[in-house]
Amino acid sequence: MADAWSRTVSENPSFASPLFSPEYTLAVASVIPNIHVAVQYASGTYLSFMPFELCRFGIAKKLFLADYDGIIHGGQLDLNVPLFLEKCGLRAWDFKFLRSPYIPIAHGRVQEYSVIDLKDGFDAYVEARQRAGSKQVRDSRASERKLSREIGPVRFEQSVFSGKLLSTIFEWKTMKYGRSGRSTEQVAALLLRLMETQSTGCSGVLSALYAADSVVALHFGLRSQTTWQYWWPAYSPEFTEYSPGIILLLKMLESAPALGITSFDLGVGTEYLYKRRLRTGFGHVTSGSIAVSPVIPAFRSMKRVANVLLSSRKWGNSSG
Repeated sequence: MADAWSRTVSENPSFASPLFSPEYTLAVASVIPNIHVAVQYASGTYLSFMPFELCRFGIAKKLFLADYDGIIHGGQLDLNVPLFLEKCGLRAWDFKFLRSPYIPIAHGRVQEYSVIDLKDGFDAYVEARQRAGSKQVRDSRASERKLSREIGPVRFEQSVFSGKLLSTIFEWKTMKYGRSGRSTEQVAALLLRLMETQSTGCSGVLSALYAADSVVALHFGLRSQTTWQYWWPAYSPEFTEYSPGIILLLKMLESAPALGITSFDLGVGTEYLYKRRLRTGFGHVTSGSIAVSPVIPAFRSMKRVANVLLSSRKWGNSSG
């Protein structure tokens, strides 16, 4: 099945991100329980694959830490999604950042994801950005010169295997955002497993930027044959004024074509200005829910109301 899945991914550019690879799902399944794959199969042929985490009440949700959700297929998807979910024993699918074309969505929140086209190489990309009026590359190069002048020679390592540096990413992330979501242990276990994964469809890549002997920025991401997924960037708070994360990103972009990378995926969201300045294109993803029966959304709505009432009563009792 994994071979068929990999072939399916290669046939549809919508699923070029390594986050859609079977290797990513296997890595998640090694650290998170209740990971499943729903498969559409007909006449001896695998037609589509839907990896998901099975949650309470038969609800399917996006894979742990994945930037995207989707039903992976090779061409136009001929699938009755509610019936498909029902045959899988599911009651609903709560999708987030759905990137599957041909799935009709009546309601949902639509967001953009950004991509950088590197088919013509890095120099051509930089020239195109400059013609478009973006000053991000110019400003970043000025920051790099300042970093080199004031701290020491700048050095870039495209791929390093270091559990210590992977731990440093967590330290910097925690300092900036605090702890949230799953346990740090689960996140660390998944990233370590992915760093050890080196295959055509999904390879973990830990990149580092140094100034003199200091590590100033790190990024852990994934790459397939053609796509590098920008995923876990972090930088030292000590060097914030130099924008080291952007310097590292541009170093990664410059090195990418030599690896056969033609597309750099910046992920969902446009809240960061650098994404809008650096991207050459964008697509749309949707977040929402598909239920097997119309009764299920009504039940879930009632459950939410009940939770709110219980919460209000709890606080009312405690204050009295």
